[in-house]
Formats: sequence, C-alpha cells, structure tokens
Amino acid sequence: MSGVGFNSEVCMNPNIIWPVVTGGFLVAFGVFEALAIRNGDRDRAAGKPSGTYTAWIRRTLGLDPARWWRPIGIAGFASFMVWFFGHILFGIWNA
Repeated sequence: MSGVGFNSEVCMNPNIIWPVVTGGFLVAFGVFEALAIRNGDRDRAAGKPSGTYTAWIRRTLGLDPARWWRPIGIAGFASFMVWFFGHILFGIWNA
C-alpha cells in the first residue's frame, strides 16, 4: 500500500494514536452521559433504569439491583482496580 496515503509510522505512533483513541472515548462518553442525565427524570418517571454509565456498571456488577453474581462482580472490579493502579502508578505488569 505504499504511495496510497497510508503511513504506518504515523498511524501506529503511540504518541498519536492513544490520544486520538482516548479523545474519541471521552467525546462519546460525554455525549451519551449528558443525554442520559438530561433524560433521567423522564426515564425514572416511566419506570426505566438510569441510562448513565455508572448505573450500567452497577447493574453489570450485580450491585443495583442486587444479583447472585454480586460477590463475583465486586471481586472482579476490586481486582481490576488493584491491577490498574499498580500498572499506571508504579509501572508494574508493563509489557
């Protein structure tokens, strides 16, 4: 694909790609979270669960409402947070 406009050195440069990916996630999160917050009162009045990201995570982990997998969700989330903080703050478990 040489000469077609694809430059793998630029496209795969982590100093370019990760800020772009992170920015895209933040914009998408902001749009959907703002819509969920804006429509929250109407949805709750209709008996629908909250559409925010936090509410979805709590439902997925089995926290709200309480589900049988709640202990597994709590352990999984706690394990992820231990790994994430060790990885980011202290640079352990890096490739």
